[in-house]
Amino acid sequence: YQAIGYGLNVLVPSFTIEESLRVVSIVSTTISILLVGILLLEFESVTVALIGVYVYALLPYSIFYGRAILPDAFGTMWALLSITVLAKTKGWVWGSVAGIAAAISLLVRPMEVFMLLPSLYLIFRTRTLKNGIFYILLYWVIASVPLYLWRQWKNGHNRFKELRRRCVTKFQAAVAAGSPTRFWRMSRHVSVQKALRNHEFSALGLPRLY
Repeated sequence: YQAIGYGLNVLVPSFTIEESLRVVSIVSTTISILLVGILLLEFESVTVALIGVYVYALLPYSIFYGRAILPDAFGTMWALLSITVLAKTKGWVWGSVAGIAAAISLLVRPMEVFMLLPSLYLIFRTRTLKNGIFYILLYWVIASVPLYLWRQWKNGHNRFKELRRRCVTKFQAAVAAGSPTRFWRMSRHVSVQKALRNHEFSALGLPRLY
């Protein structure tokens, strides 16, 4: 989410980073509305699809997150894309594409796993038990492995190792590694600020928000 927002900010310098992220949210919500319509058309009539699209578009969730600088709408779009691909296509290639879309949605927001539960029904809808089990394994391995690998950095052992590698004292690294504090508050921790200086982010080309 942030990477695409930053890329848009580079392509359109007249946009601030906040405006770029807001555009990503708006586009994501618009695509999600279209995907809801496509999914409903697969199972119901045009009338039901139109009603579903209007209801989804007018939900407080869609109205708020559709313009907020938050990754929720972006993650939901990828989850809906994954489900739509499963509903409209067959074959292991398209199943892999659906798995990749699911993986992106989980990397953006792990709670999107609940949006992906219909995949169980969609896979077995047109397949035998044997083929269905194969496709479920293929789909969920592709979807979950990237999230598992991404999350490895946050365990206490890796936190401690990376902080020590960045010259944080053993005591401070142990305190930070064992802290239950979440990411936002953890960013103000003295050990993290010592390990990750502003010049490192500037060297990566990341813009300052202030």
